[in-house]
Amino acid sequence: MNAILYGVQFADTLNAAEVDRTSSSLLHHPLWSLTPEQEYQSIVDALESGSEIGSIFGPRHSEVAVRNFLQQVVDRLDALRPWPDLPFQELSEIRWSEFSDAPAIARVAVSWPEIETRVGRIFTESLPDSRQYLLLRLRSGIEVGFVWPGENEDSTAIVAPNASVPEADIVQEIVDATDLGSPEVVVLGGTAQ
Repeated sequence: MNAILYGVQFADTLNAAEVDRTSSSLLHHPLWSLTPEQEYQSIVDALESGSEIGSIFGPRHSEVAVRNFLQQVVDRLDALRPWPDLPFQELSEIRWSEFSDAPAIARVAVSWPEIETRVGRIFTESLPDSRQYLLLRLRSGIEVGFVWPGENEDSTAIVAPNASVPEADIVQEIVDATDLGSPEVVVLGGTAQ
């Protein structure tokens, strides 16, 4: 709840525009590795819990106003059903060990911070080796990892352990699902996508 409410904590009023913005964000940019359904259920559970949920606001908005706002978000999410299929879903970082030693299928010729910007997700640091990674499940169900450094510090590797489709198809789905451009993502073996 704190992450959802953090996004509106400085709003002067918790009005319909804030309800729409919050609902859209939950559907199109889910928090962490949560699905929209998990976010929705978290709000419903919080509302049903009877526990105080508006403490992040302090005196700015009353508990009643916060609960009313969250109920409007739930109602708006219900009105937006069926929810859109996301182009990808972030995977939990506890899955890192499945990706850490997988061979690279492609490379991205931009820095990992630039990938964060274009994908809209934050990399995680692997300890103790200080590699940076981002794990995603694409709409097709294929699971991929972006791992920096790739071949060198100027590139990020794409790995897809257990993928049963051609690497070029995986890369094309990544390009279609993100703001990464075709010339920047190259299938290893020399075939540009």
